[in-house]
Amino acid sequence: SINFETLQDGLMQMSVHTNPYERKKMPNGKWELGLNFDDINESGIQCREGVAKTYKEPASIMVVIDFLLCYRVPIMIKVYCLALSGYIYLGSHMGNDITTAHNGS
Repeated sequence: SINFETLQDGLMQMSVHTNPYERKKMPNGKWELGLNFDDINESGIQCREGVAKTYKEPASIMVVIDFLLCYRVPIMIKVYCLALSGYIYLGSHMGNDITTAHNGS
């Protein structure tokens, strides 16, 4: 049979403390970072007995680094498209002839 108290443990922990950036004393006596739904899902995927914090969110400058690492492919595709469109525009002779006379042709 399924113990629904154990099943709902992650939601109970979330109701006590959800801020993933600061530690708080939990009902089990441990100082832990706040939980979110990703931690509950990962605890289930990893077949843990209890729900625990599985991911540490980045803080300060690490947010920017994490963003650049996660989205580097789309950012580079946009940069290459911008460079290609600028090259085509300059080669279309729509700009100043002194600087664009022989570009792209």
